[in-house]
Amino acid sequence: MKILILCTGNSCRSQMAEAFLHSFDNRLTVCSAGTEPAEKVNEKAIQVMCEAGIDISRNIPKSVSRYLSETWDYMITVCADADRNCLFHHALYSKKIRNTILTFNFMEKNIKSVVKDTYTVIARQSKEQNETSCCGVGGCCSTVDYAVFSENYRQLKGYHEDADLGLGCGIPTQFASINEGDSVLDLGSGAGNDCFVARALVGETGRVVGIDFTDAMLEKARKNNTKLGFQNVEFVKGDIEDMPLEDNQFDVVISNCVLNLVPDKRKAFAEIKRVLKPGGHFCVSDVVVKGNLPEKLKNDAEMYAGCVSGAIEM
Repeated sequence: MKILILCTGNSCRSQMAEAFLHSFDNRLTVCSAGTEPAEKVNEKAIQVMCEAGIDISRNIPKSVSRYLSETWDYMITVCADADRNCLFHHALYSKKIRNTILTFNFMEKNIKSVVKDTYTVIARQSKEQNETSCCGVGGCCSTVDYAVFSENYRQLKGYHEDADLGLGCGIPTQFASINEGDSVLDLGSGAGNDCFVARALVGETGRVVGIDFTDAMLEKARKNNTKLGFQNVEFVKGDIEDMPLEDNQFDVVISNCVLNLVPDKRKAFAEIKRVLKPGGHFCVSDVVVKGNLPEKLKNDAEMYAGCVSGAIEM
């Protein structure tokens, strides 16, 4: 069986997919190529595959033009909209593909899994990597800048650099009317950035809880808290749609660019109401959309993880 894996740069995803398929069955004839091949294979792809026990350090990005004269049993595309926008895709598919084309559609994965996978990668990188790496989060073909909405926290009391991954879309603690002694819950707490700023506001007599469902984020947040030595800050694993927290616990609930990532907004807001004390309040900084998003964006899992596709409509 002959399989061609097609993408833009042939430096990251397609190289990884080719190597994985070879590792599954060495009887397969598998090639990968790019429409605009890069100069070399991406270092992060090499590192990830090395951790999986597969060496692609000697691989070289190739141009798809070298394969146009061949016939393939299957073609796998790993860039969005290749079936509509890639001329090479059409040339190959119209004449050279014997069987059904396979196109990766990441929306077929559970949205929560996509979000979890994306933010696991983010958690393992520095703020600088998340802000500047062309392949750091979304991969070499990514069109999403996960730090595009982020604010500068450096001047805020309680700021801890290791907790700042360059995420978020505002600073909810500035508008949340948090008082000394309050109990505060941060939804999607990440590495703890907003929690530590909230801790500076509630003081020794208050309490701050961060909830997140990504293990890598929780690990990072707890390590940061251990460094800071706070006894009244904790990080809990849980889903915002079904929080493992008791009723009527918190004076204030905050959220920074997270509710757009939650598939069922109604459940999330119902949970916020449940855990708030009578008379408590919440403050949300988030992405909203005025009007309707194009279907193409609504069905793009990477754009969902990038805080766009799941934005609440005004």
